[in-house]
Amino acid sequence: MDVDIDERVNNGWIHCRFTIEVQGNHKEKVEESLNKLAEAISKKKSVTVLKADIDKIHEVSDNWFSSFIEIEALIKGYDGMIDIATQVTPSTMEILAPKKITIPASQLQTSMIDISSLISTFAHAAYIARKQLKAKA
Repeated sequence: MDVDIDERVNNGWIHCRFTIEVQGNHKEKVEESLNKLAEAISKKKSVTVLKADIDKIHEVSDNWFSSFIEIEALIKGYDGMIDIATQVTPSTMEILAPKKITIPASQLQTSMIDISSLISTFAHAAYIARKQLKAKA
């Protein structure tokens, strides 16, 4: 695919690189998960994958496997970056271009509410799980 990175960046896209780690006790499942992640990300309308490299799977301890995928992509604006950060949860994200991003306050406000809601959902789930564990003990 021939993509003009500078043109996209000039039209509000963000050129970035991010890494997603996967671990598990089945080597095949780790590999399958990495491939599914790459496919799912490439199907997002707000993402143009430029490059996706899956690292070799390593056995880090007895029957525990780990690997990662590094993706270089163009992501459509700030909202696209928030989507990747909250839905794909990369362990690293590096913005390559542009060097400066300006967003309207209302857009930042909406993103912060979405992130707060997501954190609240996780906190509530952890509270319920802890309560269920105590009840079983």
